[in-house]
Amino acid sequence: MRPTDVAKDRIAFVSGSVLGWSILLAALWPHAAQIDTGATLRFNLAFSDFYVGNYISPEPIAFYALSVLVALGLSVAIMAICHLIAHGLLLVSATGPEDHATPLARFADATFVGAFRVTWYVAIYFIMLVPVFPAILLQHWLVDRWSIGKEVSSTVLSVFVTVPIVLLVRHYIDANRAFLRSLKTRDYLRITVRVILLYCCYVAVSETAYTVALSSDHTLYSKAANPYVEAIVRLGGATSAPADATLEVRDEHGQVLQRPPIHRLGSGRFHAYFSTQSLSAGEYQLRLQYRRASLTGAFPYWHHTVIDSTFISLVP
Repeated sequence: MRPTDVAKDRIAFVSGSVLGWSILLAALWPHAAQIDTGATLRFNLAFSDFYVGNYISPEPIAFYALSVLVALGLSVAIMAICHLIAHGLLLVSATGPEDHATPLARFADATFVGAFRVTWYVAIYFIMLVPVFPAILLQHWLVDRWSIGKEVSSTVLSVFVTVPIVLLVRHYIDANRAFLRSLKTRDYLRITVRVILLYCCYVAVSETAYTVALSSDHTLYSKAANPYVEAIVRLGGATSAPADATLEVRDEHGQVLQRPPIHRLGSGRFHAYFSTQSLSAGEYQLRLQYRRASLTGAFPYWHHTVIDSTFISLVP
């Protein structure tokens, strides 16, 4: 079977615009991993993570919003690739014009439409997110003016955000009541699959968009010329709380010799230093550990801490 003009147009549109736009959104992943949120975040929201003292911090909200955008890019890319694969299989297996009604053809149509539907879902999410930022300004004003605590400010924020969202949902249901009644079981199933795909991509992004990096300006230090060793630490994204990070100085046998404190430099950059006079000449490992379970590239592919390390040599 030769593809119809509509199928050709869809393939060209998916190959060019849709796939390119999704890859562009997915490229925001490193930016999410570098946001200085000041907290240890997971895909499930913990309201306490949004506070710095009595103030609500906008950085964690920006992290989650950016994670949703990246998840949108991944979801659209997955559906675009599935659409292209489905059309390729149709070209291989189709034998007549009736093949446009096969499950494979319906799957190709569903993936094409789904790429636009998940974009609409995310657009609704950002529309509902609009009241959050005025609510943050209100909460900061109330803290400055009345010195309110977290409980009161959380209640104010919840009311300020929830009421517009509830009104918006009610208006949408009232305006589209006839459309919602016309939906069939297959339509609800497709909506459920799209939402699950988008959510799974969001979980993957929010769990892996983090920065835990350790470096040192030199690999060779002299006790006579260098009184201190300085280690540079970078934290960001879902791992931005210095209180959850520990720096260890280990000897060549892996024994922990020191745990120098980590000091903030700003914009997700930290440093730690220790005296070279406190150590004898030899090889040492600087090991950074962050208390957060995460996926890793080494067996068993799941660790309870994020670890990065570097090695230095100390000479007389």
